[in-house]
Amino acid sequence: YVNATADNIRNQCTKDLEITCLTDNFAGITQVDKVIKFNNNWNKWWGKIEIFRNDITQNDECVFMDLDTVCYNNIDFLWSIENDNFYGLRDFYSLDVFQTGLMRWKQNDNMHKLYDNFVSNNLYPKYKLLGDHEYIGKFPIEKHYFQDIFPSKIVSYKKSLPHLSKNLIDP
Repeated sequence: YVNATADNIRNQCTKDLEITCLTDNFAGITQVDKVIKFNNNWNKWWGKIEIFRNDITQNDECVFMDLDTVCYNNIDFLWSIENDNFYGLRDFYSLDVFQTGLMRWKQNDNMHKLYDNFVSNNLYPKYKLLGDHEYIGKFPIEKHYFQDIFPSKIVSYKKSLPHLSKNLIDP
C-alpha cells in the first residue's frame, strides 16, 4: 500500500516532493524517499500523531495522506495555498467534524505541540478507543477545510459514487 500510494502521488503531482513513510514495518517499502520508525507503540492509526514530531522533515510545508487516499487527477493544488493555516478534511457526513485522512500544514512550534502535548500528557490511554481526529479536532489550533477552498476537488468515493458515476464531478 505504501509503494502504491507513493507511485500514485508522484503520477498525479508535478512538484518536487519528499515522500516520507512512518512505520513499524520497513519490509518491502521501496518507493518512498525516507522511511522513519515510529517512536511509540500505539495501535493502528495512532501512529499518525507522530507526523507532527519535529524530527520528521526539514521541509517547511507538509501534506499528509492516509494510505486509502487515491489521487484521481493532478494534486498540485494542495501546494497552492498561500497561507500558513492548518487544513484537513471536513467529514463527508458530519460537516462540522475535522478529519485527518488528508492534512496540510506549515512546520512550526504549534504543529509540533500536537505531538509533544499528546506524549507529555500521556493522552494515548484517554483517546485510544477514539479516532486521532478526536484529539486533533480538540487541540487548540485553528483548523480549516480543504473542501471550502477546493469545492469538488476532494471527494469521498463512498459518499460521492452517484455523482462520480454520472460524471457530475471530476475530483
